[in-house]
Amino acid sequence: MSRIGVFAIIVPLMLSIGASRAADLGVMPTKAPVVEPIPALSGYLELYTGGAWNNESESDGTENSRAWVLGGAGRVNYWWSRNASVQFDVQGDGANYTGQTSGPSRFSAQSYLIAAHASWRDQRGLIGVFAGAGDASPDELMPASVRHGIGGVEGQLYWNAFTLYGQAGYDTTIGGLSSGPGTLDTVWAWFVRGTARYYATPNLRLEGTLFYANGSHDFTVGAPNVGFDTLLWRGKVEYKFDMSPFAIFGTYQGTRTSFTPERVYDHRVLAGLRIYFGDQTLRGNDTSGATLDIIESIALLTPSLN
Repeated sequence: MSRIGVFAIIVPLMLSIGASRAADLGVMPTKAPVVEPIPALSGYLELYTGGAWNNESESDGTENSRAWVLGGAGRVNYWWSRNASVQFDVQGDGANYTGQTSGPSRFSAQSYLIAAHASWRDQRGLIGVFAGAGDASPDELMPASVRHGIGGVEGQLYWNAFTLYGQAGYDTTIGGLSSGPGTLDTVWAWFVRGTARYYATPNLRLEGTLFYANGSHDFTVGAPNVGFDTLLWRGKVEYKFDMSPFAIFGTYQGTRTSFTPERVYDHRVLAGLRIYFGDQTLRGNDTSGATLDIIESIALLTPSLN
């Protein structure tokens, strides 16, 4: 037999044996991709500044003022079980107004809040509760800086490149503000809030918010209560530098508060810096980190002081 004939017999035979051996062994499983663990502790610190323009219309005319704004916040999220997390907030804001032609020619409006959130969440969304307390400067009906408490429910839906965020709650002053007939006793408001966040990239976020509050300044016997409602609208863009803890953001915020027979508009343009810890993208922080915040309805009343 020729060499070619021998190879013609041996090679197919070896291939056949190898194929049968592979069938006996089965298909080797592939290794699952490594998933980056979610940090147990994450959050950010922020500082912002900018300008504000305030317009107040009354039955006897209008008032205009402007302000320099400075504020900041710190938020920390901690996972205490697989699907349960808590977040702690500290936030403060202040504005120094000037330019009014009646009343004080210069005044300041400050507020701060310390709060906590408890949430259950997974890759689909979040549901939770929140509560906090702080101080706010007076509007023209309040006698002095007031202590107030806030609480409510909140939820988020994570859908492709979007996060949809809803919140509802109650904000009220703590304790009687003054005594005697015809004096202000309590300020309170119910509120709802909706926010949509869109991620053009994992580190570029576009955000829009609408907020509505309805409440009252309640007086002791001898004076009628004064109701109010507040509408807030806000647009924000934030960019986090890749492989860096630093992010920058810009915000426009407008509010309209209606008393009887008064209406106050406040417009703010702000820019700020955030420092993240926990080494996540903006999208990662939104779904597994410090993703929650609080808008204080009573603090939004402070620009009206003439």
